[in-house]
Amino acid sequence: SEKECPLCMEPLEIDDIDFYPCKCEYQICRFCWHRLRTDENGLCP
Repeated sequence: SEKECPLCMEPLEIDDIDFYPCKCEYQICRFCWHRLRTDENGLCP
C-alpha cells in the first residue's frame, strides 16, 4: 500500500518518501510543506 500525506491524503510522490521537514520527523508531502510555510508561518502540524 502507498503511503499518504496525512494532511491532504494524497499518495506520497517518490521524492516525498524520505522527506521529513519537521524536527519531530512528521512526514508530509512537499506541496503541503510549501503551503504550511506560506500560509501557516511554517508551524509543524
